[in-house]
Amino acid sequence: MSQIFRQKIFWKKTLWWTWKVYEFLCVTIVTLYIAFVFVGLVAHFNDSYVLPNKMVVKRVFDFTLYGRPDLFAADGHTLLARDLDMMCFNDRYIEVYAATGGGLIDGETNLRVSPQYGKDVSGLHRGPFSCNGYYIGWVGASLLFERNQEPSEGPCDWLNFSNPNLKNLAWFEKRRCRSRR
Repeated sequence: MSQIFRQKIFWKKTLWWTWKVYEFLCVTIVTLYIAFVFVGLVAHFNDSYVLPNKMVVKRVFDFTLYGRPDLFAADGHTLLARDLDMMCFNDRYIEVYAATGGGLIDGETNLRVSPQYGKDVSGLHRGPFSCNGYYIGWVGASLLFERNQEPSEGPCDWLNFSNPNLKNLAWFEKRRCRSRR
């Protein structure tokens, strides 16, 4: 038995197999890490939520903007506004500030409302910088995704429970909010 350990061939084969097992483990670990990162990115950029007026806000991958929130119609395919910045919405209307131009959009017709009479029709305006929809202020579209965690959540103080015209207050149950500390 001791003669086997003294042979050079035995040690060469043993080191070779040890190296191959090490290579296999390294490649497996790197592959699993890359797969985990890829799945995380895909899940991050497939995030979306449905507004009470049935419009859909989706996070869309963009190489320059690292994922931008876009507004889609209730069917989830018709693009209404691209790269949302701020929004104010109720059960029918949504007013957005977006990179492609903002404005008031009717959730039933998926059409833009004329700015001449939009403020009177929608009931969203209480003042120049306030909102009378589901939030009392203009809220960022990226703050409402369900996977968000603090500090990327909308403020709890802005939830508008005092508006009697809102029909779907249960919508707030799915939204986490950030309280002041």
